[in-house]
Amino acid sequence: MRWLGQVELVNRRFSGTLIVACLALGLVPGSLVPADQPAPSDVPPIQLGERLPWERTPDLSVPTAPRLNGPRDLLALFDIDDSHLQQLLDGRPLVTDEEEILGKLLFRLPQFGRERLEAWQREPVWGEELQAALDDYRFQIVAVQGRARQVQRVTLPPEMALRLQFDHYFVVDLEVEQAAEPVQVVCRDVPQAWQEHDTWDDPAAFLGLFLKTGEGTAGRATVYFAAERVAWLPDRVDPQRGITAEQVLLGELGMDAGLWDQVRKTNARRLLAADHEAFYQLLVAADRARGDRLADQSSQPLDLAAVLNQPRSQQGRLIRFDATARRVQKILVEDESVQQRFGIRHYYQIDLLLPLGDQEVRLADHREQGETPVFRNTYPVHLCVLELPPGLPALPEVNQNVRVTGFYFKLWAYRTDYVQSFGPDRQQLGPLFVGPPPQVLVRLSTSHPVWGWLGGTAFLAVLGMIVLTSWFYRRSDQQAEARIRRKYHNLDPHRSLDELIPDVPATPDFSHLEPTASDHAPLDEADDSQADG
Repeated sequence: MRWLGQVELVNRRFSGTLIVACLALGLVPGSLVPADQPAPSDVPPIQLGERLPWERTPDLSVPTAPRLNGPRDLLALFDIDDSHLQQLLDGRPLVTDEEEILGKLLFRLPQFGRERLEAWQREPVWGEELQAALDDYRFQIVAVQGRARQVQRVTLPPEMALRLQFDHYFVVDLEVEQAAEPVQVVCRDVPQAWQEHDTWDDPAAFLGLFLKTGEGTAGRATVYFAAERVAWLPDRVDPQRGITAEQVLLGELGMDAGLWDQVRKTNARRLLAADHEAFYQLLVAADRARGDRLADQSSQPLDLAAVLNQPRSQQGRLIRFDATARRVQKILVEDESVQQRFGIRHYYQIDLLLPLGDQEVRLADHREQGETPVFRNTYPVHLCVLELPPGLPALPEVNQNVRVTGFYFKLWAYRTDYVQSFGPDRQQLGPLFVGPPPQVLVRLSTSHPVWGWLGGTAFLAVLGMIVLTSWFYRRSDQQAEARIRRKYHNLDPHRSLDELIPDVPATPDFSHLEPTASDHAPLDEADDSQADG
């Protein structure tokens, strides 16, 4: 077999050599061209617009993802099908056998996306209406509002915690006004304030999966849900629990007060994913609170030392201050979830300079030695708003005095050339506020202030020269007038008027008025005498 193959190869090479030689001599035998193929002159030319088969781009289009019609379709993509969901049985409380499927649901719920939860939500039904529609409502997203009464923390077994990447969950008891039966929601996160007290009475809301109904007495079967978190909407001030008037206002506007727990952990850092939900909820709530509603809310003046050194105690506070806007940026929101849920396509970041007066701010790091950044005269702060007020354009360089009333969000860290000149790892720390549009106080020129200083200095110099010249000429005139007045009007200090003419007769002397001989001479004689002369 090996020998035959070599011979075949030699024959093929010989045939190829023969054909090439015939082509060079122009002697191509007709037997070398198959009879069923056209002659070379009859072969149609390749069109310029066509591409050869080996030059065509393969079809790499990604197949369209299946349309998700509800939570069940999404759970199926997560390998949680009906066989798993059927493990949750009605007529009994949550038991140990159901903990496995419950843990999988809690692990996957954060991956649903808030926009899907809101798009799929359904109004809840209770009592007999719910019992009649159990199969229709099971594993559907339901929006529930009530009052939270109690919370219980449940620890997962170690092997399950290792697989699910979380080690505990919470069971929250709620009282829903429209429901005669008690409600329990299983979730992975609850506000920190709820974990520090055994019982309370706070408004709460959640978007969760309806799981099942449990065993009940007197026709009051417990209704079970699963949710990523339960929103806290405080409705009364409670200083002992850290509930301020600002949190009550934001709760009325729909902001979850429990989101501040995550934001407080990210101070002195850049904006992170943990800040995402709280930032946009606060941005919408602050814009709704503009006008009289926000004016009626008492605000405190800005304490720069407190917001820099104790940001956790100040976050969520409504603070007012005057500053100078130096840059206004339009920030485009590319997150489709934010666009759908909040209707936000963009917002504005206003970079401000806060006057320091005779104070200075030193960004000291006790772990490092050497010089530290020092700020005198002004310090940078930042404000985010949904709309700009008239008179404040979105420009990279502005110079406009504004009055800010906004909620303190966090101590924001970012990079600047000045701070990094003291070390590559150093970051600028600036208070970040969220609020309604600021009030424009005074419209200033956007030109560089040096030109204003030079113009003012030149004007004062010219005015000073005019005043000095006028004073000099006026003084010279006064001195000349004084000399003239002394020359013609001043008397010798040692003589009086009586002493000026010592021999003054008592009666007038008219002797010099008597005519002389020449006065009585005839006119002719006078003429002759003149002629002789």
